[in-house]
Amino acid sequence: MNHQAVSHVINGRTLIIETGEIAKQANGSAIVRYGDTMVLVTAEVLAIPFYQALRDATRSRLLRSICVRILCDEAAHLNYQALTLGLARRPLRKSVHAIWSLGHSMLFNGTALLLWLQHRGVFRAAGRDFRRFWIDSRRGFDRLQSRIRQVSLVGGGRPDRIDELRFD
Repeated sequence: MNHQAVSHVINGRTLIIETGEIAKQANGSAIVRYGDTMVLVTAEVLAIPFYQALRDATRSRLLRSICVRILCDEAAHLNYQALTLGLARRPLRKSVHAIWSLGHSMLFNGTALLLWLQHRGVFRAAGRDFRRFWIDSRRGFDRLQSRIRQVSLVGGGRPDRIDELRFD
């Protein structure tokens, strides 16, 4: 994938989205920078239904255990990303929150469709059709968005309330 970037100034800080530089093994990966904040968005929310399907589609005990380990790791990564994205959104106005969420949703939907097209054989081998894949994927994405909103609204940025931001 070739390096691509787009940028836009929001509230006096530049939002930059770049692809093609890191996490090349993860389709749909991007770096999102907002001011001095940098977040790696790798479509980890889509890894959950993928590795669940791969686990369910195989008879190999080794592959099943690897999938379980990856699923545990992805859950921790999603908690971290929700915290990071929520903190990055705190200083933004509600209208900017809405625009950011819409952009994130568009990125997710496109990445989900690509994942299905590239790996539908895995999902089908696990007995999942597109409808089930989409419902499971959107449920995970909606849960992530809810966590991001929760973090962005808790305590108005006061560091003494950081314990309220944990999800484990």
